[in-house]
Amino acid sequence: MTKIMILEDSIDSLKALKAIVESVSKDIAVIPVKSLEEARAALQDEANLFQAFLLDINLDEQRPQDASGIEFAREVRNDSRYVFTPVIMITSLASLELAAYRELHCYQYILKPYQREEIEKMVSITKFTAKILCICMRSQEGSAWY
Repeated sequence: MTKIMILEDSIDSLKALKAIVESVSKDIAVIPVKSLEEARAALQDEANLFQAFLLDINLDEQRPQDASGIEFAREVRNDSRYVFTPVIMITSLASLELAAYRELHCYQYILKPYQREEIEKMVSITKFTAKILCICMRSQEGSAWY
């Protein structure tokens, strides 16, 4: 089962993204969260081991320059379990794209409004990438990872 966290503050967008992601495969479990606090709790929950993250950057509609999603992506990258895990940014903030690629090594940066096909394609690729990474990690258990 591939677990994907979706962090999106808009309930309507969160529901839409969840439906799109789940339509890609029955082998995908979506963990939807609508706030930074919920995302942090889900990340710390031992029952969750995510194979991908879809993150909105702006989690506060009252503050147009809010970048809480970037802050959370940093936390994801600082967690040793998720150093190589695909992170897809889905946002209306075009100005942070370069930072997302350079600093956070995000897998994809999708600007809103997005197309359903674009999300489906990224989730399919990410699901495949997660399987390859899992195989590599298992084959490297007990030996150095470099």
